Amino acid sequence: MLVGHYDHHMDAKNRVIVPFKLREIEGGEMLTNAFYLTKGPEGCVFAYTVSAWRRIIEERLGRSALPSRRMRELQRGFAGSAHYCTCDKQGRVVLPQELVDYAGLGREVTWIGAADRAEIWDSKGWREYEEERAASFADLFDSLADSDETDGFPGGAAETGKGESPGT
Repeated sequence: MLVGHYDHHMDAKNRVIVPFKLREIEGGEMLTNAFYLTKGPEGCVFAYTVSAWRRIIEERLGRSALPSRRMRELQRGFAGSAHYCTCDKQGRVVLPQELVDYAGLGREVTWIGAADRAEIWDSKGWREYEEERAASFADLFDSLADSDETDGFPGGAAETGKGESPGT
């Protein structure tokens, strides 16, 4: 599981260290020597492990032999902007210029662990995003209590087996 936030510097060649805690953890799937980077919403870059990427492609984006227009657009934007990346011996990755430009990444970047993926943000952009969302975080969290998105969360539909949150 990818968690935490880590501030790093990107050099003039677009190299940035992949935080050690996102690369090495016992018993969990991490961003080891190879992973996929792609465009994420809200102006960030998503980083997926190879197996998480395969799951997304197979289970979410590759389900239909005749995908809808909306799905085709998502496939093109998501998979079409993806880059297979590897770390060098110093644990750095070269961020593709296309993704640096898309996310508006400056020299200071922040890696965010977001459970099944990591996100790479311009550090200033991340701080602004956090400030904008701080007041609504509790409301957002509470709204998940009654949704299907809680599957897998403690007390969520998958855990209770009832399709509802405890106490309802």
